[in-house]
Amino acid sequence: MKNTNMKTILIATSTALLLGACGGGGTPKTTAEPTGKIVKCDTNKYSALNKNDKITALQDATEVTVRHSEDGTREACVKTGDAKIN
Repeated sequence: MKNTNMKTILIATSTALLLGACGGGGTPKTTAEPTGKIVKCDTNKYSALNKNDKITALQDATEVTVRHSEDGTREACVKTGDAKIN
């Protein structure tokens, strides 16, 4: 009986941790491509940024604008130069 309760607790905890890791956030409507080169700001679109994304400038003097929404999503566009999402 004790072994069965331990298995149930272990399975419930594992399931909760696994499902808790799911993002659940949607992509904003103004988003262009999710990875790769970041879109230019003059297109009035933004590239979606995920939690662990890094932005790399591909040219000197690159300027990037990053928007943070209240729901925790982030988007970026390139003002000058060129950049990509890693």
